[in-house]
Amino acid sequence: MSLRPKIIFFIIVGVLTLFFLYLQREILTPFIIAAIFAYIFNPLINFFSKYLKLPRSLSIILVYMILITSVLYIGNILTRELMHEAENIRGIVLNYISYLKSNLNSLPPVVRPYIASYTEFPKIQLGTLGLSAFPVFSFALSGILHFLVFVFATFFFLKDNEKFTNKFLLLVPPEERVEVSTLIKKINNVLSKYLRGQIILIISLAIMLFVGFSLLGIKNALTISILSAVAGLVPIIGTLVAIIVGTFVIVLSGGISAFQIGILETVLIVVGIYYGAQLIQDYLLSPFILGKAVRLHPLIILFAALAGGNMAGILGLILAVPVAATIKILLEFALDRINHRYYLQTKK
Repeated sequence: MSLRPKIIFFIIVGVLTLFFLYLQREILTPFIIAAIFAYIFNPLINFFSKYLKLPRSLSIILVYMILITSVLYIGNILTRELMHEAENIRGIVLNYISYLKSNLNSLPPVVRPYIASYTEFPKIQLGTLGLSAFPVFSFALSGILHFLVFVFATFFFLKDNEKFTNKFLLLVPPEERVEVSTLIKKINNVLSKYLRGQIILIISLAIMLFVGFSLLGIKNALTISILSAVAGLVPIIGTLVAIIVGTFVIVLSGGISAFQIGILETVLIVVGIYYGAQLIQDYLLSPFILGKAVRLHPLIILFAALAGGNMAGILGLILAVPVAATIKILLEFALDRINHRYYLQTKK
């Protein structure tokens, strides 16, 4: 098979594979999350295997035990406070909805239908949550199955990642294997550095926000800080939504109890805390943790986030940046190969 038909063949196979995966995206969710966890914890597995001389399977089981113990311990500390704060926030939202409903007639007629529809939906969702047993049972069963698939998939991704790579390289012509192997390592480096870095950045941002809010006596500081930090996973949009929603909830929760100030001053101080924490993350932590792992223009990041969200929901939003970075690497590789072959042909 000559070069051009071979390229066309692989392009067609790649497009059909991506289309099939898109159709099966709901089934793929636990596998994608498993792959993310494998990228994050693979260095820890390598450490146990190399320095403690443990078999790789035993290293994975040991990491599982450490994770489960850590989650149970931290969960035991945080769950009660988070549930208490979540209930407080729920009450605040319902009270505000009731306030809007009672003052609906005082609003301009043009906006009344919109306010009515937006206030009715969250009230129905918050008020009827958990009333139907069958959907809850079905959701729980589906969640358990997805969790089991995730656990097993993560185990085999961690255990056999090199085997998967070697099997794939066998499909590549021998003269191309060195370059393709280098390409795979480059993609792995970008994905692993980005995913592990994001975990560190989320924890750092949550701590900074929690400390700032707590010092000012802001209620529900733990829940607001964690949710705001997690929202930052969604590029650009997530940060803006976190600032707007977080500030709104803080104002409704009673504002800053450490000082007797008005709503405008409260908003400015809270936005200032968000902005300050974001500056520290973007200009001090991110360059040190992520380096130049993802070098994409902000417009490309925004487009990737919107496209990912449209195609795969929240998971698509979270994975938009690493996927866009991977596509960039693949395009650079393809263009480099095309230019190289063109150069060789012109020399002849």
